Amino acid sequence: MYISIQNKGIVAILCYCIYTEYMGIFIKKKTSIPLVEYNPEKERPVLKCSICNGEQIAGFKDKQTGHFTEVILIRNGQDLDEFMEMYDLSSVTKEY
Repeated sequence: MYISIQNKGIVAILCYCIYTEYMGIFIKKKTSIPLVEYNPEKERPVLKCSICNGEQIAGFKDKQTGHFTEVILIRNGQDLDEFMEMYDLSSVTKEY
């Protein structure tokens, strides 16, 4: 089967579109930190750490009720720095 030069461009574009549509599910996308309202009078910043697998989740814990609001999963030091910078925090307490 012979494809003309003009049709090769169209075929290439279609192949690229199909590739990005289906392969996009395998590409990790950088997610930004969701903006959660933080009231320092009612909440305190907490880093919940799992003793089983080392997973760390940054968020805010209500001082009265103890309810924890998850903000971001901490994968590395850069994530923690970004969390602290976004909410203008100087320190975060760890809870196990």
